[in-house]
Amino acid sequence: MRAYRRCFIPILVFAVVLVSALPAMAGAAWQPLGSLSSGTGPVEYPGVAVDASGNSVFVWQRLDGTTNCYGGSCLRIQTRARSAAGILGPIQSLSPSGRNASLPHVAVDPNGNAVFVWQSSDGTYLRIQTRSRSAAGTLSPTLTLSAPYQSAEYPQLAVDANGNAVFVWDRWDGTNERIQARTLSAAGTRGSTQTLSAAGGDAINAQVDVDLNGNAVFAWERCCYDGTNNQRIQARARSTAGILSSTQTLSAVGQTASSAHVAVDPNGNAVFAWIGTGGRIQARARSAAGALSSTQTLSDLGYGALEPRVGVDRSGNAVFLWQRFNGMENSVQVRARSATGTLSSTQTLAGTGTSVPVGAEIAVDPQGNAVIVWEHEEGPYPCCSRAEEAVVRSADGTLGSTQVLSSASQNAQESQVAVDPNGNAFAVWRETTNGQVHASVGSY
Repeated sequence: MRAYRRCFIPILVFAVVLVSALPAMAGAAWQPLGSLSSGTGPVEYPGVAVDASGNSVFVWQRLDGTTNCYGGSCLRIQTRARSAAGILGPIQSLSPSGRNASLPHVAVDPNGNAVFVWQSSDGTYLRIQTRSRSAAGTLSPTLTLSAPYQSAEYPQLAVDANGNAVFVWDRWDGTNERIQARTLSAAGTRGSTQTLSAAGGDAINAQVDVDLNGNAVFAWERCCYDGTNNQRIQARARSTAGILSSTQTLSAVGQTASSAHVAVDPNGNAVFAWIGTGGRIQARARSAAGALSSTQTLSDLGYGALEPRVGVDRSGNAVFLWQRFNGMENSVQVRARSATGTLSSTQTLAGTGTSVPVGAEIAVDPQGNAVIVWEHEEGPYPCCSRAEEAVVRSADGTLGSTQVLSSASQNAQESQVAVDPNGNAFAVWRETTNGQVHASVGSY
């Protein structure tokens, strides 16, 4: 198995649900759910997805207490659901015993049926595996998506309104990293594997989102194929029928770009964000027909920005999120883009005095309201104690007050957030002090 290291950023993707417009509120009232996981040992990579009615599904990886995984401790993928009425279901283990499983993701359809994906090790190779959970809690068999004998890793997924899933991952072909995709129908039928990126260069860090009908748009980083050592951002679409579009290069020639993120509206129009030249956040839109907009630079000159995120509402209006260092401290910033391309002003959500926000994530509801969560480091940087914080940005740009969701003494990390169409937000994170997954539900 070929080994290498690179930064992994878990990303949440979930189906957009159409509903009638609801009034937006800039504030949020949060209810702590306490610890979702149990047992001893650390947990990592928590995730959350929510259906149209507010039923949520959480996922994480944890040590299962055994040591029979090729001479070491075993990592298992676990899940737990919470009904819209607030009832927590039992913890269910998704991955098999005796095999390490890591980097889980979850997406749900509007009816609460969930699909999970993770990477699993057999001691030699990494493989991509999936399992589904019905809204009633019934688990499907575990299925392997990637081919044997060459490692596949860093999976992502998205689920359409009918419960059909689209997966994407990186696979080593013996010479280069390639991007591959595969589908899983709501009935459990796997589609054929499609290789999205071309030979002759490495392609990594793939992302995917889908529209209501299951048409998918992918984005990834491609390196060293055009006579330079520059990374470029590329994109490709896949129709519900499985037809692939041509590959489009989004970032400019001669510039290094990284950390692509993509969001797709219900009609198949996509918006991308990435780190471009000079460490600035850039964006570009792609219509459902494949037409690209001009590239727009979102963040200011000066110190670099990082970890771009984007979410879209049902009309194709986008909200972007990134973190930016100003030479003394880190800050969380957002900016909106209308479906016609008009940019709002940049807003700084956190990052004054001794505030050091990191790990920011965003979710945008169908009406365009955004919920942003991050980890707030207490005291001067560097430090080791983090509290979970959140803020709501209404569709008209109004910022609510910042809410503290956890105690800094518990050291919150790896924030994730999802929203339903009815003004409810679901935040999840891991607390390293007690080694458990914690969550909170907010109404705005």
